[in-house]
Amino acid sequence: SADRRLREIASLDHSKRSEGVAILRAFVAAAAQRSQGRKPLIAVVTASSNDTFDPVDFYLSALREAGAEPVWWPLDAALAAAVHAGKGCDALADLRLEILALPAREAVFPDLVAAQLAACRNPDALLGMADRMQGVFFSGGDQWRLRQAFFDSKDQPNAWLKKLRTLYARGDIVVGGTSAGTAVQSGLAMLSNGETERALVSGAIAATPPEPGCTRALRCLPGQDESDLTYWPLGGLALEAGWVFDTHFSERARELRLLQLLHDSGSRWGIGVDETSAIHLRSTENGIEFEALGASGAWIFDFDPALQTPPKLRARVHYVAPGARLVWADQTLTLGSASLNSSADHSRRRLSSDALEGGALRASAVRLAIQSAPVQVMNAGHGDVRLKRTASTRSWSSPAGQIGISDIIIEYSPASQPPHVEAR
Repeated sequence: SADRRLREIASLDHSKRSEGVAILRAFVAAAAQRSQGRKPLIAVVTASSNDTFDPVDFYLSALREAGAEPVWWPLDAALAAAVHAGKGCDALADLRLEILALPAREAVFPDLVAAQLAACRNPDALLGMADRMQGVFFSGGDQWRLRQAFFDSKDQPNAWLKKLRTLYARGDIVVGGTSAGTAVQSGLAMLSNGETERALVSGAIAATPPEPGCTRALRCLPGQDESDLTYWPLGGLALEAGWVFDTHFSERARELRLLQLLHDSGSRWGIGVDETSAIHLRSTENGIEFEALGASGAWIFDFDPALQTPPKLRARVHYVAPGARLVWADQTLTLGSASLNSSADHSRRRLSSDALEGGALRASAVRLAIQSAPVQVMNAGHGDVRLKRTASTRSWSSPAGQIGISDIIIEYSPASQPPHVEAR
């Protein structure tokens, strides 16, 4: 029964990564600035998960421990079809199987299935939940799956997304997410799949993502590969229009993947967030302020058309470690405040010569910050990549010793004869 269902409980005090806990608490604190002295009401959306119901207990427990009053906002693609596509609430079980490949959830999560059904039958109250929220948190998983919960059959924003955009634009809510929950917030183009090395050879494809594992299972469409870099040209939730977001960034060597995506999609601005890290965007009188939180930080890319000399790809980049704030205004990003020093000893930090190895470009940026050499050169598959200082390059050291650096140039030079790549 629902009363006997075992529930997952989070213990923030026993977390192995204190940086992740600090990020969660910072998110709750930002929401609390809007709650007039009460615990902030934060809605959790789990639509990106392979099983919409599975992570609900964990996130409610974690946010409750962090000081919030959390609730589950039971949105997913099946509920969207029932409410917005006229399929009807009685069809929810069939829609879960058809759209999400989720059978018999009522046997495992009877209380959550009942809650979603009740929400379906009262769509006005479901939408009205948003007006009481001070925050929305998107869990990880698959951003394409999450996006489907917020768009109709004509790929237009549904009522839930329109409401979110209105509240966010007014500053009434703070929005956060992890992994896919960050990537889905992209504006002009939403990354949905792809490996860096293939992206540098084959480019980015404006298409729905391939089915996971389709190459190995021989189920890909003709000419398609499961490692293709794909993006959706109409973007994701676009709460911050014009920005492309990526995650697991340095650890999975996604820097050059984002560079290729910005070129092929016609986007200019991108943010790549490292693991156990976050980038906090705040609207100010001067524009948007960026601050890194957590274990390391985030990259900000400016794919300035004035820098391009094909076939090379160039962007002005900033590695934003904690300890500094950058301000974006009038299509320009500048260092707003920082302790401008790099006194921490990182001279022995391992530096790989392969830019496609996780963490290699981040280490190279740190080396650029602490050494006098103006350029760092690395291999990059079928080409090479350079990180270059500029006249306005500045660096800093966070209280924990992480090194940040602003206003450097990343340049990717492909080989003169790139190899021909076919779908495997």
